[in-house]
Amino acid sequence: MGKTMNCRLVLLSFILAGFLNSTGAAIDPQYHNNDEIYAEILAWQQLYPDTVRIDTIGYSHEDELPIWAVKISDNVHQDEDEPTVLFVGQVHAEELIGVEITLAMISDIMEHRFQYNPYPYAVWLQTLEIWIIPTLNPEGHQVVMDEWDVSFRKNKHDCNQNGIFDYSTQGVGNDSDGVDLNRNFPLNWVHGDPYLCSTGNEPFDYFRGFWPLSESETQALWELGERERFSFSIVWHSSRTGNYSEKVFYPWEWEDGKTPPDFEVIDSLGIQIAYTIPTLSGGNYYQPVPSGTAKGNQHDSFYAYFGTIGFLIEAGPGIQSPYQTALEVISANLPGAYHLLNRACGYGEMNHSQLSGKVTDIETGLPLPATVTIPQLDSPFLKTRTCDATHGRYRRYVMPSTYDVEVRMRGYYPQTRTGIFANPSGPPPYYDFALTPKPVHHLSGEVQSLGGDPLPCTLFIFGEDVEDTILVSTDGQIEVDLPEGEYRLVFDNAECVVRNDVINLDQDLYLIFQLSPSAILFFDDFESGLEQWIADGTNPYLVRWGTEAADSLWPGGMVATESPDTTYLPEVENWIEIAEPLNLSEAATASVRFQHWYYFEPGYDYAQVEVSTDQGDNWEVIAGPYWGQDIGWGTGYASLNDYCGLDDVRLRWLISTDASMNEQGWRIDNVEVAASDTLVSDTPAVQLPREYALYSVYPNPFNSSLTILLNLPYDQVTNVTVWDVAGRQVAEIYQGNLRKGQHRFTWMAPASQSSGIYLLKIDGREKSEIRKIIYLK
Repeated sequence: MGKTMNCRLVLLSFILAGFLNSTGAAIDPQYHNNDEIYAEILAWQQLYPDTVRIDTIGYSHEDELPIWAVKISDNVHQDEDEPTVLFVGQVHAEELIGVEITLAMISDIMEHRFQYNPYPYAVWLQTLEIWIIPTLNPEGHQVVMDEWDVSFRKNKHDCNQNGIFDYSTQGVGNDSDGVDLNRNFPLNWVHGDPYLCSTGNEPFDYFRGFWPLSESETQALWELGERERFSFSIVWHSSRTGNYSEKVFYPWEWEDGKTPPDFEVIDSLGIQIAYTIPTLSGGNYYQPVPSGTAKGNQHDSFYAYFGTIGFLIEAGPGIQSPYQTALEVISANLPGAYHLLNRACGYGEMNHSQLSGKVTDIETGLPLPATVTIPQLDSPFLKTRTCDATHGRYRRYVMPSTYDVEVRMRGYYPQTRTGIFANPSGPPPYYDFALTPKPVHHLSGEVQSLGGDPLPCTLFIFGEDVEDTILVSTDGQIEVDLPEGEYRLVFDNAECVVRNDVINLDQDLYLIFQLSPSAILFFDDFESGLEQWIADGTNPYLVRWGTEAADSLWPGGMVATESPDTTYLPEVENWIEIAEPLNLSEAATASVRFQHWYYFEPGYDYAQVEVSTDQGDNWEVIAGPYWGQDIGWGTGYASLNDYCGLDDVRLRWLISTDASMNEQGWRIDNVEVAASDTLVSDTPAVQLPREYALYSVYPNPFNSSLTILLNLPYDQVTNVTVWDVAGRQVAEIYQGNLRKGQHRFTWMAPASQSSGIYLLKIDGREKSEIRKIIYLK
């Protein structure tokens, strides 16, 4: 194991006197480079292959260097039903101490793996799965260790695509290549620095990337986090300026004291961790600090998306201390990590409260990756928390109190338990759920024009725990299996009025949906500004609606927004209204379609589309509210059917904000109002008959080809024939066995066929049906 292992062993017994500073190089040579990192973790894996496993979770963005994750557990090759804890040593290339802390931790745990004092190492191995990543940024680490640029912070992403690694050795910053990996995570990514941002004394150093998770390194960590759903994490950093040195950061306390729903348990644990880590100068401890800035960092994003209670520890008084100093920082930081492991496994004198259990299918007993919500600890900022897919386990670390637990999953009836008490001491009680599957029904049918021709479209299906998008091809056919329940269906074809339907799917259904051809009553792509609009608000002096150039994610030119080229204002309710009221007096059906993206403070700020039929005195919502953080462009829809027949219909696009956390707002383009004077009625849902159902014969009359739609409840021999009125068979369209489901046939009448009335005959196992058809040449 050589020098590195010997260094670890000396560290672990805290005999630090044998290390010397290097005065002949900028970087103390006792810091580990990439090769030395791998050599050390490989040595541990070779010594204890059943306890230590090295996984390559990804590769660096530019040089494709491997990113190593070390898993430590007593059955390391199994995915056990145990809490998982993550430690990352390095994200920013110049910050070297965290690498050494993680290597020291591996060595310390393995050297004392059978011991229970001074820490319960054996308990950790028996009850936890520990993941340690010495460096998430191996290519940046190599830049620093090779002393190309000892102040380099980012990865080596070739941002300007010139094929050259562009960096500067003239002080900090000015490295035009590279992305700050701790600004590249999704939550609040928009607040990070854009490319070549030169503000401050460290220009270009905080570039957020061209989109969230744009970097291979952040993608690798994200995929690991999504799979493992870590209960806790620590990521070490070091402060180059010293302004943040020796602090423990955690989610979050933003403007106006806005905190996450788990803040009480996060804050208490952050304080405990901080007070286990003495400062280098002695006589004090690290300072616990809720994060006050929201800029795409890892610990906030992992908490919001995966439920990981994460901590960012700024270790030491600097970034590249002499190694003798680094050793003191390492020994000071290990107790903080170990306190977190104790909380994860419920060891020691501390709050052990958690809510945990398994979710299974009541019929099969198999685990389910269900969504678990605790209403008392829910927030629009938090993504849905799901059970472990392998074991069906949910786990939430909480403060002692009484909670409700709601469990739901697509295709199952939801369940709720109320009044569950989280015990602060002793082993946690487990509350299991066995979900009952809903019946599954088959929805089939066809999307047609008024003339009966099949139409392609995009079909959106919304129901309980269901949100599906189906691209209906040119044959117009719909085939989908859905859990029993009520669904809202939205059909979008660019040449037609958007159709909205509500169906109750309590049996297999075959439906025909006809779309009305549209006449465009209003359209604006904002290339001419807001000429067709009136901008207003509750405070006219705070109205800033205008246009700006579309971002790189949208092919349009100009777009409308309340906050051109900046963030929206606090405490406003502003809108743009179509200047000319819409006349829908002759319309039988009408719809609104528009493209947009939005980025609001969830739960506080929002946008929506509203309609008024009394000259603007009163407004009601017809689309929205939109209040999430979605930087991708999508399409918004609203039905105006309830307002058809009226000659003064007004539409406005409104945003409402609170006093703090101003975001990017709403971007809108291609607003279209379409109408038709022909209203198609809903085709009644038809249950599959005992024998068969002949649902559609079209067009009828026809002049060349006839389409026949047939649906069968089970396999059977079927004959489809055409007869004239004299009782003579003129065509056999099909004869043979047909499988259960929908079938489509086309009869091309031969040129010699005379115009007139014919009979289409369907023969099944026990039943025949005849339909009159008319052929016109």
